[in-house]
Amino acid sequence: MTENAEPLPGDLLDGRYRLVAQIGQGGMARVFRADDTALGRTVAVKVLRPGVEGAGAPERARSEVRLLASLNHPSLVTLFDAQLTGTPDYLVMEFVDGPTLSARIAEGPLSSADAAGLAAELGEALHVVHASGVVHRDVKPSNVLLAEPHLPGARPRAKLADFGIALLLDSARVTTPGTVIGTAAYLAPEQVQG
Repeated sequence: MTENAEPLPGDLLDGRYRLVAQIGQGGMARVFRADDTALGRTVAVKVLRPGVEGAGAPERARSEVRLLASLNHPSLVTLFDAQLTGTPDYLVMEFVDGPTLSARIAEGPLSSADAAGLAAELGEALHVVHASGVVHRDVKPSNVLLAEPHLPGARPRAKLADFGIALLLDSARVTTPGTVIGTAAYLAPEQVQG
């Protein structure tokens, strides 16, 4: 990989993480399924886009690392490693082998029991997050991953992902004053009103 070039599938990051395939992207980062060659496991690598400026991109990435490293719950994606002082900057997280909740909803309605179970898991995860002084700020079906069940016939487990725009209540804001961050269809009215 050349310096300042965006990583591609096949690239090896820091002699350890082999990028296999891009599995997602957003305005500030791309996410790859990758092989951790040191531990022989599949991981998700969130690579920050080079040259992303404004709205506190580097501060937001460091905030996400601190946040994810401090949280532990079965319905939160686990952070394994981070590199925020190199090229490229990236986070290494648990790879959740399953669809997003939005993809599952597109297939048809969930049963009431499945919907209640997923809501309970997300509610518990958000309780842990809020108790740590964090507001996720972008809870939506595409940020909920459905992990395959360990038992045959069981339903998938909800895992909340993408803390990239979370607000640490005790830290300085990294959002430009007057800027609203989030997904329009999922913003709370009080967030839009400032």
